[in-house]
Amino acid sequence: MLISTEADLIMSTLQAANKANAAAVAAQTQINIAAPSPQPPSQVIMAPTRSPATFTPTPRLTATPAPVSRPTSTLAPTPLPIATIAPLSVAIASATVSPAPTVCTDSAGKVIEDSLSSRVLGHKISVQIYLPPCYAPAKQQYPTLYLIQGRFYIWGEWEDDGVVDVANALINAKTVAPFIMVMPFNDIEMGNASKYLYSNNGLDSWEDFVVSDLVPYVDKTYATARNREMRAIGGISRGGYWATVIGFSHPELFSIIGGHSPAISADFFDLPEDFSVMNYSPSLAQLRTQRVWLDVGNEDLPSYAGPNDLYQKLLAAGVSARFSVGMGAHSDVYWASRMKEYVQFYAEKWPKK
Repeated sequence: MLISTEADLIMSTLQAANKANAAAVAAQTQINIAAPSPQPPSQVIMAPTRSPATFTPTPRLTATPAPVSRPTSTLAPTPLPIATIAPLSVAIASATVSPAPTVCTDSAGKVIEDSLSSRVLGHKISVQIYLPPCYAPAKQQYPTLYLIQGRFYIWGEWEDDGVVDVANALINAKTVAPFIMVMPFNDIEMGNASKYLYSNNGLDSWEDFVVSDLVPYVDKTYATARNREMRAIGGISRGGYWATVIGFSHPELFSIIGGHSPAISADFFDLPEDFSVMNYSPSLAQLRTQRVWLDVGNEDLPSYAGPNDLYQKLLAAGVSARFSVGMGAHSDVYWASRMKEYVQFYAEKWPKK
C-alpha cells in the first residue's frame, strides 16, 4: 500500500507542476498579445549614415513633381498643315506646265540617207541630207543648199571633200546660220538612160528631176525656208554644169549659184541678149537678183575658158558674179582646199538668229 501511495503522490505532484507551467505560459501569452514588444527607435532605421553637415535633402516637390500631361504631338501625331503640302503641289504643277527649256549641246550635225520616188527618173533615188547641230523643225525653218557632185561619184563627193566638217565648224562659230544641205545621188549606174550624164536641160532631164521631184520632196519632208532667198545650188565639175543650168533656169527657186570647175562651154550661154538657153527663158531682171560664183584651178586649163566667158557675160548683163582661179587641178584636192570659201559664199547672206 505504501508503494502505491508514493507513486500516486509523485504523479499528483507532476500533474500539479504541469498545470502551473501551462497557466504561466498562458498568462505570458496574454501579456504578449496585450503589449507587443517595442520596435527599435525610428531614427535608427531612417537616419542617413553621412553626417547632417554634408547631407542636403532634395525637396520632395522638386524631386517628385506633379505629373504633367504629355504634349499632344507625343500622344497623337499632328497632321501636316495644308500650307506645307500646297506649295509642293503648286510647284509640281508649275514644272509640268512650264518645263525649263532644254539647252542643246550638239556640236555636229548629222547626215542621213533618204530616198524618194522620181517621176522623171522612173525609179527611186537616194539623197544625203545634212541636218545642222540642234536641228529643231518645230521651232524654225532653215536655209537649204543643194549640192551636185561630179560624174565620177555616185554619191559622197561633197562629204569626202569636207563640206560637213566645214559646215559644223562655221555654224558652231556662229559665222553662218544653221542650214540644211541636200546632196542627191547620181543615176550614172543607169548607163545610157542616165539623166545626169545624157540629158542637157529642160523637161525630162536632170534639171527636171531636181526642180519637179527633189525640191518639192525636201520642202515637204524637212523644215526648209521655202523662198528663193533662202535656197542655193552649187556643183562640182559635171555637177557645176547642172548647178548653173538649173540656177539660171529657175531664179524663182534659187538666188545663189556656184559652179566649181564647171564643165560648161563658152558658147552654151547666150548672153546678154536674151539668156534663153533654158526652156523657161528667165528675164534679166530676175537674173540680176542672183549671186553667182565661178572658180577653177590654175592647172585646170580645159575648164578655164567656159567659166571665164560666162563670167564676162554675166557682168555685162548686170548680174552679181565673181570668178576666181585657185591653186590646183581638176581634182578633189583642189575643191577640198576651197571648201570653206564655198560654204561661206553660199551662206553669207542668210540671217543668223
